[in-house]
Amino acid sequence: MKNKTIPLIFSALLCILMMSCQTIQFSKNPEAFVPQMPPAKKPYKFALVLGGGGSRGLAHVGVLEVLEQAGIKPDLIVGCSAGAIVGALYASRPESKWMKSILLAKNASHFLGFDFSEFPVALLSNRGLEKFLTQHLDNRRFQDLQIPFIAVATNLQTGRLTPFFTGPVVKPILASGAVPGAFNPVSLYNTYYVDGAVADPVPVDVARELKADFVVAVELSQPLSDTPPANLFDIMWRSMAINFAQLSRQNALKADVMIEIPFTDAGLFSDDKNINIYLSGRERAIEALPEIQKRLAK
Repeated sequence: MKNKTIPLIFSALLCILMMSCQTIQFSKNPEAFVPQMPPAKKPYKFALVLGGGGSRGLAHVGVLEVLEQAGIKPDLIVGCSAGAIVGALYASRPESKWMKSILLAKNASHFLGFDFSEFPVALLSNRGLEKFLTQHLDNRRFQDLQIPFIAVATNLQTGRLTPFFTGPVVKPILASGAVPGAFNPVSLYNTYYVDGAVADPVPVDVARELKADFVVAVELSQPLSDTPPANLFDIMWRSMAINFAQLSRQNALKADVMIEIPFTDAGLFSDDKNINIYLSGRERAIEALPEIQKRLAK
């Protein structure tokens, strides 16, 4: 009886979702009001690209700490999803000790919450994250950040990766981390945006477009589990994980140095492994540091 009930529940849920009211309207000119990134006045010497990866983004804190302790400061930070959150905080206040104090003790409940008012477009609310960013970002506009910073998000209508670099910071960061299905798409400049990782989890091309001399990319994809999928949701999730990992690594390899931080036991919203994730970032950054110093010396 149980085996027959589960497919019926799934079928009923799918029917409800398909009959739900349409809440998103596409624009006739989806990119008409989006600021176009100007040509770089001069090449950036060192660009740091922080990739997406949910809770695994805490590894970026460890990477930034190692660079800071070595006296290395990026001239440009490009962040996607979790990388956009960490990147914006560091660009606003370049102090790894401060970042550790506000991030490592947090868990998913500080940033996320179920909100059925968003259903059927999303299951979670990012109001907690919005409140956190508003509270801790010393500079609320891109132009006022201490380090030049770019957040990327995916245009839901055109599918293009869009860099945000001017105006208020918080909303583009929310767009950059708007995981499809988990969070509502974010409306910006007369169109809707979702997680930047949908188009490019590690946006090295954005740094290259700004003619950065030397690019370091931090890649956070998760190795596939050895456990075979048990149902359609497992298959869907594994397929998305494969796509993310392939795209993430492919784009990270375009950097001069790639810091690869694989995790086998940290999911998208894991909140019980913060210290281990941070330490993994430190460990891999220390391994990559001699090569980074050698390249920068040239």
